[in-house]
Amino acid sequence: MQKTTFSRLAIAGVITILIMITGLVTVAAQAQGKTEHVLTSGIPNPTGLAMDNRCNFYTADRNTGYVFCIPPDSDPILLAKVPDTPTAVAVDRLRNVFVGTEGGSVYLVSLDGDVVEAYRCNARPMGLEIDRDGGLVIATDEGEIVKVERKAFRISK
Repeated sequence: MQKTTFSRLAIAGVITILIMITGLVTVAAQAQGKTEHVLTSGIPNPTGLAMDNRCNFYTADRNTGYVFCIPPDSDPILLAKVPDTPTAVAVDRLRNVFVGTEGGSVYLVSLDGDVVEAYRCNARPMGLEIDRDGGLVIATDEGEIVKVERKAFRISK
């Protein structure tokens, strides 16, 4: 019981410190007149944007289907290519990238570049989110919001 309380207090302390550091960095940037910072350029038509717990960003190029990881202060890393036009992106706590496409598929892109169709919608996914259990919440172009449990994914992971 005490171990759990200590762990929670330690986590809360770390979060508080991170918030303070973020605030100090923001204040310093504003003092220098900087209100924005270009993370990367050269992705012609990025579609969707998601961030993992390590502050890596993920996006997909609508023109090519390429899926990128953008590490902090580094150039984009090409992870894979999905076989359709991307419409939305999400990333789970294991850093698997989910990419919704115009054809209604949601592909899972692993960090090693494997691409598998994880789920098939009846409509085009326009927004993706990962729920706390690792399932998907999908907003479609037909006005539906669909929750898909992770066990329904067509993947072996």
